[in-house]
Amino acid sequence: MAVQVGRHARGDRRIPHRPGGVPRLDSLTSRETETLCLIARGLTNPEIAATMVISEHTVKTHVSNILAKLCLRDRIRAVITAYEAGLAVPGRTSPMNSAARAPFSGSVKATPAAPLRGRARGH
Repeated sequence: MAVQVGRHARGDRRIPHRPGGVPRLDSLTSRETETLCLIARGLTNPEIAATMVISEHTVKTHVSNILAKLCLRDRIRAVITAYEAGLAVPGRTSPMNSAARAPFSGSVKATPAAPLRGRARGH
């Protein structure tokens, strides 16, 4: 069975690409675009939540929206897309805008307010 490039895995829907094969990012909200940039920097969901000052649940929603809107399978494909679209540049820690291009210096360690009971940490 041959793989059909440019088609969504769940059906016959076309993947939104610009000429040259780069997915269209204009369907993303500004917060989803910011989330995509942080994913490309290698941040985890808790780190993204702390950086953006939002809940981890909201980060997961942004990630799901990014994957759905860009017809991507996983975070790895999202990182590749961010680099191909120029949102992420090797050697730059935050390509969002010129004011944010300074190396990241803050702590993004998220600590829970109360100990987790009945659930494994990190899930």
